[in-house]
Amino acid sequence: MSKKILSVVLALVFVLTTFAVSAFAVGASGYEEDAAAYTQTWALGEPVDNGNGTWTVDVSLTANYYVGAISFVVTNTAPTNAVLTSVTKGAALTYEANIQMNATTGLVAIIPEPLTDADLGADLTAGGVIAQLTYTLADGASADLAIENAPKTATNPGGELIAVRLSDNNLTTGKMIYGQTVTSVGETRTLGAVSAPADLAKKAGAEAGIIIDTAHTLNGAYKGIVYGFTQAANNTFMNTNYLNNNLEASNGGTLEFSRSIGKTGYGTGTVITVKNADGTEAAKYVVVVFGDVDCNGLINVNDIKATLSGYNDASLYGDYSVQRVAANCQNATVDRLMYMVNINDVKAVLKHYNGTWLDQAALAARMQKNTAYYA
Repeated sequence: MSKKILSVVLALVFVLTTFAVSAFAVGASGYEEDAAAYTQTWALGEPVDNGNGTWTVDVSLTANYYVGAISFVVTNTAPTNAVLTSVTKGAALTYEANIQMNATTGLVAIIPEPLTDADLGADLTAGGVIAQLTYTLADGASADLAIENAPKTATNPGGELIAVRLSDNNLTTGKMIYGQTVTSVGETRTLGAVSAPADLAKKAGAEAGIIIDTAHTLNGAYKGIVYGFTQAANNTFMNTNYLNNNLEASNGGTLEFSRSIGKTGYGTGTVITVKNADGTEAAKYVVVVFGDVDCNGLINVNDIKATLSGYNDASLYGDYSVQRVAANCQNATVDRLMYMVNINDVKAVLKHYNGTWLDQAALAARMQKNTAYYA
């Protein structure tokens, strides 16, 4: 390599290694920032499973200029699951390149090494592949990758997203112009199988009468209603141990139970939050105990009063409220009677109070079939 060519390579290395601590003023020699004229779109291609525990993904850059040195960071949501193991130059780079990578930070730098004084920069107007990344993925794991949107500019000298533009198409004679504003960074790509979200499920051996009803969402407030609990039928407080003995989260998720504010038991209005294995929320369900209209977890004289109040004033419990569902506790044969609070509902709660307990499982099965209301 000639001394002239070597000096260009060293200069490009200098750009990538020192610019992070040196901010150049807009308009100064060797620096230009013009979003209208010089914009760039970075993109990750669709990941490819190599079948041997590794995945590859292409990095491309669309630009309206000849490109010299390049630097970018690929963020990885699961760095212990997916480790960047190698970087090779893409087909758009027709000359040799010095490639540097940091598996921990995801930083990749590509520094051109012209072989002759006439070598061209990479004309990426059509969006050529500049690099191919290889990740080693743990068995059964997944990870989301994305180009970090942190362009190096006068106002963000610490940014690592760089595409040094050349003033002409000759790598050895072209003037380096850097600091262009990045206007678009590509979408996130996923390596490995996408984990199915967690959801609520009945445990093996759970009470047969419990129903997870996703046909009724109370106008979209929840993913569904859970009812039909035997313990509630026996007029005994439900607790988290009882709920956990009957319910679970699928796909490695977890459950959280939040009873109605100010209430003692986990009765009507208890919210079951399903969380994914990574702690993000997957779904919310709500518990209904028929006859427990005041939401304290038991069915007593206060519920008789509460049901009677709903009968006397239809607007007291809204069209999609859990109290309205809980108050519809007669096992009616007409659908609309499982939506309207009437005198038979009051009598049913009174009978429960006097010892003829409500059949929670039968009421849950009846309500589940009543798809005309509470959707």
